[in-house]
Order: sequence, then C-alpha cells, then structure tokens
Amino acid sequence: MQGYSTAMRHLANIYEDGFGVKKDNKLAYMWAYLSSEEPESKEMIAQMEKLLSDSEIEEAKALVLECKDSSFQDCQYIN
Repeated sequence: MQGYSTAMRHLANIYEDGFGVKKDNKLAYMWAYLSSEEPESKEMIAQMEKLLSDSEIEEAKALVLECKDSSFQDCQYIN
C-alpha cells in the first residue's frame, strides 16, 4: 500500500503505546509489518519480536495476510 506506510507506522505506535486504544502488541506488530518500507518500522519490528512469543508473531503475521487479502478492508483498526 504505497504512500500509506507512514500512516500505518503511526497506527503501530498508537497500538504499541495504547494511545486512545487498548494496548495491543500484536496489532502494533501487524501495522509495523505492513509499513515495513519505512526504516523506523524495521526497527520497531525487531523490537516487537523481542517482546512477542513465536505464536504471537505468527498470529500477527496471519493478521497481516488477512488485511492484505481483504484489500485493507479487514485490518482490525480499533479494538
């Protein structure tokens, strides 16, 4: 989703910090992964992988696929 990577990274930060939403590291990882063309996102992904279990990372990657497969219509925006 070219051109939207900065916005997706901001969503990752919002979920990571719990700013206005329930803190959710899996959704933070999902949005960071989707915005991975941003250099800051790659750093965030590496940090999040230290916090999440292997199964949580796999769940987050499944959310990435679900989001992409739905043409970004089913991306778990707010929880």
